[in-house]
Amino acid sequence: IKRACLAYWNLLHNSETLVNFVLRVPDPNRTEWAKLMSHHWDYVVRRHWPSFSVNVASLSTQLVKFGISPVLFPDERDPKWRVVELNKFYVPDQAQSDLDLLTTVFVETEFTVQYLWGVYQEFKDSGEDSPWNPEQIGKLLVQTTTSSVKDSNGPADIYDLERKVHSGDISFDNLYSDSIKIVSMFQKAYNGKISHYMFHRYFDHLSGVSAPDEDFLFFEQDQFNDMAEALVLFTANPGEFTIHSNRGLGHEIYSLAQAKIMLDCSVVDMAKWASTPILKSPNLNTKDSDQIRFYPGVPTNIGASEFVQNNLGANVQGVVGAAEYITSLMQFNITYSGSDPSSPDPDQGSVSPSQTRLTAFREFSVLKNNIMHFYATFDRLIANMTAKMLRSKEGYPNYAMAEEWKARCIEDGVPQEVFEIKKESDKDTWGMPSHIQVSATRAAGAGSQVAHLIGLQELQSIAGSFGPREERAYKRKLIMEIMG
Repeated sequence: IKRACLAYWNLLHNSETLVNFVLRVPDPNRTEWAKLMSHHWDYVVRRHWPSFSVNVASLSTQLVKFGISPVLFPDERDPKWRVVELNKFYVPDQAQSDLDLLTTVFVETEFTVQYLWGVYQEFKDSGEDSPWNPEQIGKLLVQTTTSSVKDSNGPADIYDLERKVHSGDISFDNLYSDSIKIVSMFQKAYNGKISHYMFHRYFDHLSGVSAPDEDFLFFEQDQFNDMAEALVLFTANPGEFTIHSNRGLGHEIYSLAQAKIMLDCSVVDMAKWASTPILKSPNLNTKDSDQIRFYPGVPTNIGASEFVQNNLGANVQGVVGAAEYITSLMQFNITYSGSDPSSPDPDQGSVSPSQTRLTAFREFSVLKNNIMHFYATFDRLIANMTAKMLRSKEGYPNYAMAEEWKARCIEDGVPQEVFEIKKESDKDTWGMPSHIQVSATRAAGAGSQVAHLIGLQELQSIAGSFGPREERAYKRKLIMEIMG
């Protein structure tokens, strides 16, 4: 799984910039301007959002493990997003992988008591102008802060419980936790826009007899223009119709790994049994049989009993052989699913001569259709971020990040008109303006640095025909792949 995550990291970071801009403006300098916009976008996002890389790593890890990794934009004005843990992401049964067909999404989030208290103080006198409901927030704070058991003390589902056991997180420390679990519901209305509701998981008993539309902690009607503006859903399998049909590497190896662990436990048990002394009593019906005690280092009297040969470990080789068979079966399955760390492609007939050399390297690569699918989804994520940065205004969340990006580009010669949204058709939509295209930078090598290096080496035969610009770019790429 770690090696598979390296492949996705390579897909995004085996290039000088994470994003690539293309400008459709009538000016010969548009290519240079696009490069400047790419470099400054990288710099500003990493400077103002240090956890950007952490979120990208969490995204790819969850995608590899489970085959699904949802990304949510909580605020329609904020370019920052967060990865939603799969056990806190709820969609209807048989929900389609196509976001255009998704009408209802629930996401559970933890808010701190301090944050909700700040929201209450800010909006308690705002009347009906705020999407937050101060009255319900006050009821929730009173209920959760005066209770003897905190809201987040018990795990909400079996996945939470298993993760706490594996991470050693089961303790009474949760009694001192200041977090409250809030559910966000994104519902598609009949006008096609997405409304956002927030409520507590067990909040119905706190609401009393008030009207249903007043029970929500937060309600913003038509907050998002489209589901794709609020949610970007990464899936591992390009051809699956439904969200839950996607399977990650964890699903592929889980049942065989469980079987192998059971056999390994049997081997350990047999080893312990094989070192256990076995005594045979002459008569089990006697009432006054001698009590046998072992005292290490001194003579021991076992009475009328006698030692017998211990054959409990005789079958250990057979169990080891079965465990080795399970291991080979697991390797065979992940090889033909394209998830083998040591073999990029099991079908050698489809591999070019340069690619066959990759089998000597223990490095991961990704199937080309999976690469296309991942890049297409990441393009949407990058476009969402950039569209929000272009439309950011003073007072919007993370306005400073968007403003610094534009300012640095303008200082280096990019005209200010490039960042203006001129067409009326672009002003009413949330997507990218028609004269700017942005996407994740494509990296050669199918997620493998070794494959990229071998590809560059194969081009040496025609490197002599390169012009000055191509030769300079080729040398730069070669040095980057060799030295990092």
